Amino acid sequence: MEISKDYFAKLAERKEEAKKSKITNQRQEVVKEFLDILNSQRGGQFKPLTPARLGVMFRFMSTGELIAFLANCKDAKNFSSFFWWSFKSVKNNEPPRSFGENA
Repeated sequence: MEISKDYFAKLAERKEEAKKSKITNQRQEVVKEFLDILNSQRGGQFKPLTPARLGVMFRFMSTGELIAFLANCKDAKNFSSFFWWSFKSVKNNEPPRSFGENA
């Protein structure tokens, strides 16, 4: 059975299309912004965060709350420290901290 060259060309095109960003809504844009900032600050010390990981962390937050949280993280002295500090209380079953309080 012989496979035509067009078949391989189409496969290559599909691979390139799959690699392109598929952001379709505002929530995905906000999550991508979190990813870009957090992964740039992680350096080579830790593995990069994935969109799925942040999606699990943000599953109970509305898009409006995410946007407000992003603004608060940007206003903090250290974006990454404030981000992880804010989730620490949830992990330890403490009452949720107000996102208006900067670390």
